[in-house]
Amino acid sequence: MWKGIFVSGSNQSVTLHDCIVEDMSEGITSKNGGYIRIEYNEFIDNYRGIFIYAAPSNFDAANGCIIYSNRFTSSANSLKMPLMVNLKAKLVLK
Repeated sequence: MWKGIFVSGSNQSVTLHDCIVEDMSEGITSKNGGYIRIEYNEFIDNYRGIFIYAAPSNFDAANGCIIYSNRFTSSANSLKMPLMVNLKAKLVLK
């Protein structure tokens, strides 16, 4: 399990398009209006998928937040508790 991807503030951004993202503990995290564009991805066995906090009141598609057509699944195995196992990063781009 690995921590995930963090953006903090409107001067930082992350774009994920058509990716497989798995085994994250904190997921894709946007704080204070960090720009995120997350489209057509598959999230597998993540403790937290997407987390947005301390966002400005106008944080929407026109102002930095696009989340569209993603799939969130888990395998038959139980999800791992965060950071209880060795950190493992895995991001597969198609």
